[in-house]
Amino acid sequence: MGTALPVVATSIALRKKLTEEEGCDLVIPMTHQMPEDRQRAEAQLGFTLLIGAHNHDPYLEQVDGATVVNETPWVGDTGLET
Repeated sequence: MGTALPVVATSIALRKKLTEEEGCDLVIPMTHQMPEDRQRAEAQLGFTLLIGAHNHDPYLEQVDGATVVNETPWVGDTGLET
């Protein structure tokens, strides 16, 4: 098993690399870390959408300008397609 990297610092570094070096228009973290997704949205790290997959309770909410959604099991209800 590999070493776990710090989530926030790694998120910021990867978003910067993907947008600035790779030319991505949008980076969407797909996580397994609720309630940390809400905390990342509150920290305004530059993600407009965070998709979680750990929580078994569906949610779709706006947090400080970001959409935080649990895509399981109801991704179709959000208008998102897998």
